[in-house]
Amino acid sequence: MKRFASSLVLLTLLFTYTAIKAQQIIPSDKGLVIHAGALGELTLQYPLLITNTNGTVQPNGPVKISDQQVHISYADGSGLVIVCKDGVFNFQFHDLSDDIKSIKLQMNLPIELKDGAKWDLGKNGFKDFPAQTSADPFLSRGNMRDLALRKGDDGFAMHIEHGYQQLQDNRKWNDKKFYWMASTHLPRVNGNRSYYTIKFTTLDGKTLLSPASTSDVSAVTKPASAKANTAAQVSVKLGEKGITFDLNSAGQFTLQYPKLTGLKPATPVRVNNQSALQTELEYVNGAKAILTLDDQRQIKMVFDNLQNQAKAMRVEMPVPITFAKGGKFAAGDQQGAAFPEEKQDKPFLYQGNTDKITLIHPTGPGFTLTLPKYGFQQLQDNRHWKWNTFYWWYSRSLPNDANRAEFVIQVGDLPGGAVKAKPVVDQFGQWIEADFPGKVHSMEELKADAAADEQYYASLTPPQLDPYGGIPGSGKQYNLKATGYFHLDNIKGKHILVTPRGNAFFQLGVCSLTPCDDYTRVRGREEIYQWLPSQSDPQFKSAWRPNDSGVFSFLLANRIHKTGQPFDQLEYVDMWITRERKWGFNSLGAFCPVGGKVNDVLAKHNYPFVGHLPLGNLKMVPDAHLIWDPFVPGIEQEMDRRMAKYASEFANDPLLIGSFITNEPHIEEIPKAVPILKASESAAKARLVQLLKERYPNVADFAKAWNIKADRYEQVGQMPLNITTKQASEDMQDYFALFLDRRYKLVHDAFRKHMPNHLLIGDRWMPGTSNNELLIATAAKYLDIISINYYAVGFDRDYLDRMHRWSGGKPILLSEFYYTSPAESGLPGGRGLASQDKRGKAYRNYVESALDTGYVVGIEWFINVDQAVTGRFFQGFNGEANNTGLVSVADRPYKDMLKHMMDTNYDWFSVFNGSRKPYQIDDPSFHLAKGGSKKTVTIDRMTLPFKLDGKRSEWPLTPPYRIARPGAKAEASFRMAWDMDNLYLYAEVFDETPMINTQDAGSIWNGDALELFIGIEEFDRVGNMIYSDRQVILRGAPAEPGKNKAWIANIPKQLPVDTMVIPNINSKGYTIEAVIPFASLNIVPKSDQQLLFDMALDNRITDRGGRHEQILYNGNQHASRNRGVWGRAILVD
Repeated sequence: MKRFASSLVLLTLLFTYTAIKAQQIIPSDKGLVIHAGALGELTLQYPLLITNTNGTVQPNGPVKISDQQVHISYADGSGLVIVCKDGVFNFQFHDLSDDIKSIKLQMNLPIELKDGAKWDLGKNGFKDFPAQTSADPFLSRGNMRDLALRKGDDGFAMHIEHGYQQLQDNRKWNDKKFYWMASTHLPRVNGNRSYYTIKFTTLDGKTLLSPASTSDVSAVTKPASAKANTAAQVSVKLGEKGITFDLNSAGQFTLQYPKLTGLKPATPVRVNNQSALQTELEYVNGAKAILTLDDQRQIKMVFDNLQNQAKAMRVEMPVPITFAKGGKFAAGDQQGAAFPEEKQDKPFLYQGNTDKITLIHPTGPGFTLTLPKYGFQQLQDNRHWKWNTFYWWYSRSLPNDANRAEFVIQVGDLPGGAVKAKPVVDQFGQWIEADFPGKVHSMEELKADAAADEQYYASLTPPQLDPYGGIPGSGKQYNLKATGYFHLDNIKGKHILVTPRGNAFFQLGVCSLTPCDDYTRVRGREEIYQWLPSQSDPQFKSAWRPNDSGVFSFLLANRIHKTGQPFDQLEYVDMWITRERKWGFNSLGAFCPVGGKVNDVLAKHNYPFVGHLPLGNLKMVPDAHLIWDPFVPGIEQEMDRRMAKYASEFANDPLLIGSFITNEPHIEEIPKAVPILKASESAAKARLVQLLKERYPNVADFAKAWNIKADRYEQVGQMPLNITTKQASEDMQDYFALFLDRRYKLVHDAFRKHMPNHLLIGDRWMPGTSNNELLIATAAKYLDIISINYYAVGFDRDYLDRMHRWSGGKPILLSEFYYTSPAESGLPGGRGLASQDKRGKAYRNYVESALDTGYVVGIEWFINVDQAVTGRFFQGFNGEANNTGLVSVADRPYKDMLKHMMDTNYDWFSVFNGSRKPYQIDDPSFHLAKGGSKKTVTIDRMTLPFKLDGKRSEWPLTPPYRIARPGAKAEASFRMAWDMDNLYLYAEVFDETPMINTQDAGSIWNGDALELFIGIEEFDRVGNMIYSDRQVILRGAPAEPGKNKAWIANIPKQLPVDTMVIPNINSKGYTIEAVIPFASLNIVPKSDQQLLFDMALDNRITDRGGRHEQILYNGNQHASRNRGVWGRAILVD
């Protein structure tokens, strides 16, 4: 860690203060550095002195920091002392020359603020930083005293004593940044002195009074001999996700917004976080709550419109497992008790009706919550359920027949000393307690890898290819053309990519190139790591992520240990291209930075790549992920401008295989998302209203057709429209077609104008998105290649054949997939296989099956390196941490996997031309037609508040699983998630004759339905279901009055299961979302818990008769009678 003089440490303690999210201001040699959370690090530069002739006098010489002050000298002999007290910075100028008339303050603001940040100058209301520059670059200017910046929950306000302010967009002058400045006259006091004050506050206007500990500030740490800091006051704020208690170096704790038990769902369906001091919550059935925070840290909760529906108010809070390393708790007035370091016989640390809980972090700081009387609280050790955390909750019954209720929670301080926690991650970025093949155990072992690597890579002998990775001689043999660019052709009726030299090419790409998912956020939890270097350590400085304080890559650190050289991006790119070529890969996949000097490295190797069109920051359609509004006025000109800029760099590049539009857009949400918008705010909604006007000139006819109340179209434009009739569904189908055609034509026309020699290769759809004939057929008119992020255990040829057919015969790129082996990597991961050897065989099976189709023209593996063990950085402390890589965090190649990858990569053309049969893995779980295997479904934790609405915005990003069978008339993709109360299901069903089910109770299976088979014990027992097994049958259609939405077989008493069924807009399927209480399954959930599991899709094709077919995910038609054919599921964090 960095070490400075003790005076600097003392001053840093003085200047550091808590803002909205553990933010600090720290003096540097350039200015006051504002650590502003999501806004980044902003530097308020030390003031320039302005002369009478408008010349400038700059600070001259070193900035001296001593005696709790900053001393600055100027070139003309003037001086400045800055003193901080109670959040106010006092600028004391002395020895000013007679020529000085004013000062100028400046702050450069990063261009990234255009991505969601807001500004407010003069307290006139927050406005967005513009995505694009306009004719007028000045966002605001004038005599004003206040500036505020905000991004999400992070932000600050700055009040200057007097002066002129200006905020501008420097892109107007080809300078990629925003810029703020202020100027003010310096009236003299006592001859040559002058004083000026700047005050920093939280966004709610409260002056920050108390300095905070700097133990989490990477730029400065206390000397080893300094005494531990006393705990700062706990700061409290209301945010988007709950009530945050910030203990600075001890981290943050989030008390989740209250649940109302008895409602379904119990969590709020809408959170309106108005400020750090007030949040409004909306629940189902009209219940509401207003939470306010006062300056005494008292949280007031007022619930209204309860209508006697809710039974109790409940709040919950995870408590980090690091409390096991010396943390304490106290309930009520009891003496403090230690959190157990090891799991005890019983999971409950406390249960009772006291009205206070105190938590003390191992490092000393803590806080107390004083709760409403007559409630019940519980503190538990969730390691009993293999969830590595402690968990606290409090419940208070609501008065009977109450429509309104009010509660108060008081937050209090607790001082304490610092205690170092035991690390859980070793110096190489591996779990300390885990052991697996390839784990590094010593520095000597790691350094020895350098020689082993050199020998390993030198031993690999990939086949000779043309300069761009094509098969030499294939162009002449099959009469392929050399056009100078990648293009499409066919060989004996099979689609094939062709290199610029005119040879056959099948993309074998690897996503990601430069460091990304190997970065992890360490700041704020340094104690869990056995080793972290200082950010100023010259040897390891390059392992820290640039411009993102507190984000570190153990992979890069391990490479520095191993090679003795710092990370250099261009050398790293060069190394990875060399490795990938050795393994038989031939190109970069998605998410690889290209352009600039990286392109020089690509050109050196003649290594092809794919591009991403610059279509970010367009006006988006709310609740439709990554879908921009194609009806916004001026969109054609904006599209043309962006394509022209893109073409200026890539139009003449022969290495560009093709360009993606975006990544995994939820375009299927458009028919649900657009109708609920306001036409005054959404051009897409306005275009829908225009279509309805054209179709129904008389608004009364529209109202009747849609079964809504409206007497004029202005009203229709501003109201949410629910699709509840067949006619409304058909109208939205027509609108969806209009939307799709407009979207893809806009991109196509601009792309073709500026990039005539290159391929447009799609949107990287997920299977649930792509399983839509209208989407495929419409987009295919404008695309050269259809791209699908196709995650699958088995290779579903039937599904891909259908995509190919719907597209009119367009080629397909399988643009993302991977397999993992938790047992042989020390990392978790969905679709886990037993070994690295099995990962390699799964790759062979996937790629060679793709080659055998005759229309798949490439694949892209995700990604080149394993994700960080404590989660990839951009998802905070709980990011993905999967075994996705070709190498481990120690930069060790997974040789057992790679040997099989090379078998396919080196010899792909033999499969393509039919001289060798495609490899088939000897495992029935990879072959859909066989069934009866033991597939495993990974069920991720639901980390966001769940809302039963038929949308998946809150769902984990895990790819879906598929239920399909060759020749079947229906299929489905499904996701599952869990929390401590419920099992959740989200399924998208493709069915030509959807939602036919007039059955009830135990006969719901005899129509369109989904069936879940779940067991918790005696996994090896076959035959009929045993007492603890459950069969959950979910109706694949809305339930008629008096009929069940769901039915649970083999249960003594029916318990409620809530579902929502929504028809697809094209009338060829439906979406079903379900909430299944674990209580109904006889399960007390816990992380890593394994279940017997299978799922069946029931399909009925006519109103007469019964079920036509049943398609199983794992087993066969005997699943309801033989639990031996079920597969497995596992609950993971």
